[in-house]
Amino acid sequence: MGMSERIDRVLDDLVKSGAAPGVAAIVLNDKGPLYRGAAGTKGVGRSEPMTLDTIFWYASMTKALVSTGAMQLIEQGRLKLDEPASNILPELASVQVLDGFEADGSPKLRPAKRPITPRQLLTHTAGYGYNWANGVILRYLEKNDLPDLIHCKRRSLDQPLLADPGDRWEYGISIDWIGQLIEAVSGQSLRDYLRKSLFDPLGMDDTDFIQTAEQKARRATVHQKEPDGTIAPIPDH
Repeated sequence: MGMSERIDRVLDDLVKSGAAPGVAAIVLNDKGPLYRGAAGTKGVGRSEPMTLDTIFWYASMTKALVSTGAMQLIEQGRLKLDEPASNILPELASVQVLDGFEADGSPKLRPAKRPITPRQLLTHTAGYGYNWANGVILRYLEKNDLPDLIHCKRRSLDQPLLADPGDRWEYGISIDWIGQLIEAVSGQSLRDYLRKSLFDPLGMDDTDFIQTAEQKARRATVHQKEPDGTIAPIPDH
């Protein structure tokens, strides 16, 4: 049995086990693709087969693309890793740190001890958090009627830090601010910048922030694992 047949069997067994409704895979080396294959369907309850041109929701893997775009600007000398990000985005100069809440529920805010830098934003050490991962910032957003980041509203970035810049690692909205820096430095929308600098040069024709009707028809369902171990679809984004 050759390599392709062995990998086909692995993918088929994965789908049959219920670990995923469908899967697509590629194996490559420095000379190019060695294997491409797909098995299963595009989602639980769907009959359309998983194919090599199925589109997947990229979610937080977008961070790698946006970070690469920022590093291009750093390589070009248009953005500095360790300069205050507020030199480009003045609103970052007044960001405060949230140290919890008073007895009456009001937030305990104070000035940050040092400026936020692009390096800290890129490495998730600027102090920003995510509302779905940290109850403190969730409480703040709800109290101040700020929209969830999933709605892609600029106001959702207007939140305090959970720690002083550089003090600790905290998974959060830092790369969204990197996107803001890219737009300010390049003079382009993040979408246009990534299209010109990354997607087109790499032939990533189906990678975009906005999908056509044809692309939506090829998109796989997003799923989550339930407490009992089963895979279930989650609402569309």
